[in-house]
Amino acid sequence: MKNNFCDYLVVGTGNIAKRHISNLKKLFQNATVGNISSTEKKIKNSEADIVYESLLEAKNKVKNFVIIASPSSHHLIIALPFMKKNIPLLIEKPISNKFKVNKSIEKYLLKNESIIDVGYNFRFNDCLNKFKEIIDKKKLIGNFYSVIAEVGQFLPDWRENIDYKKSVTANRNLGGGVLLELSHELDYLSWIFGKFDNVYCKSSNSGLLEIDVEDNIDAILSTKNNQTINLHMDFLQRAMKRKCTVHGEKGTITLDLIKNNIIFNGPNNEVKTIYEKLDYDKNEMYLNMILYFDEVRKKIKKPMIGVKNAFNTVNLIEQMKKSSLEKKVVNLD
Repeated sequence: MKNNFCDYLVVGTGNIAKRHISNLKKLFQNATVGNISSTEKKIKNSEADIVYESLLEAKNKVKNFVIIASPSSHHLIIALPFMKKNIPLLIEKPISNKFKVNKSIEKYLLKNESIIDVGYNFRFNDCLNKFKEIIDKKKLIGNFYSVIAEVGQFLPDWRENIDYKKSVTANRNLGGGVLLELSHELDYLSWIFGKFDNVYCKSSNSGLLEIDVEDNIDAILSTKNNQTINLHMDFLQRAMKRKCTVHGEKGTITLDLIKNNIIFNGPNNEVKTIYEKLDYDKNEMYLNMILYFDEVRKKIKKPMIGVKNAFNTVNLIEQMKKSSLEKKVVNLD
């Protein structure tokens, strides 16, 4: 078994790693999928074709690309030996739990940035892409003056049969907390509305969940175009929510990523569904992300997120934490 090569390798053993293994086998039915634990512990009941016992062994066995689905605090340490061999990497979000990295890692990130991408899978969501198209064209709502985004879900309900207190999401040392765990919002908001100029944030730990990370935040983000975005994120809401509402001169549109629809409210109490796909399977995002990255690997396409954008999001998170700690507006470089 140790002499076997794999076409694709997944590093990690959690739910997202299992999803990636299943999707790789679905998309590339004649391919060999490998798996290894990020801590090199023995894996039981993996659906992969090959289970490796060490990263040293695995790095010499990959033909196409690696998906790193470990805790974010381990992402770049795991990535380094693969980067040294110029192996394409799809790294789960966020790219790291820290903005500053050591010189060796930075060197190889820059060298390999054309074959590294980060798993902000909502970029591959049709509803979000339609929402962005509407905002970009301005035809439906005209110029907008207010953006309100919200995401929340009760953490104990996230994953069945798993003690949430032991999860990556709930532990500071592993890269937990709402800002890192729910950074999809920070990614898509900057993607749609542009790079942020400054931020004011208040984060807190309610104590209700008995975890050591922030479980709710409220922030005001200002873009370089002088637009303001109000953002709320939490682990506390019993009813799962993922929405973004934009108020414009001609009306209001609301994106609902749980119901997978876009609603327009216009003059004279007009209410119209702009987009809706009730039977949407969220796994489509992950499948499309892998297919896209396979073309990045072949140098047909450029990374969707890329190293620099991914680190911009990590920097934003650190500045939001600084803003909350110092209780002031923080300018972003």
